[in-house]
Amino acid sequence: MTSERAPLLAALRDAFTTSLTSGEVDVVEDAAAGEVEVIADDWTLHLEGWPLTAAWFALDDDPASPAEQRAALSAALSRGGLAALRDADARLDGALTSALASSGDPLSITLATLMGE
Repeated sequence: MTSERAPLLAALRDAFTTSLTSGEVDVVEDAAAGEVEVIADDWTLHLEGWPLTAAWFALDDDPASPAEQRAALSAALSRGGLAALRDADARLDGALTSALASSGDPLSITLATLMGE
């Protein structure tokens, strides 16, 4: 574990413990690029830097409208993913929500809103 991103990696691994154990998600670090990804079958959370400098969330099937985004996010994260993201965000003192909200990406912004509800 790279010491520079140790708090980020620890927060993600702790928040996603159940999903990591079951093999539903992986937490992957690219130390050379300064990036971390949480990868599931149908979604990816991409994070850059520590403290976070950028973040975005992607679904395999990208919905267009805000209503479709909320429905797709709820479905993709229904098995504990949203709770784990909220947990990770709490462990990171809101840095995850803040980075997603400032990403400029509509889906990531919608996710940040869902995480705050």
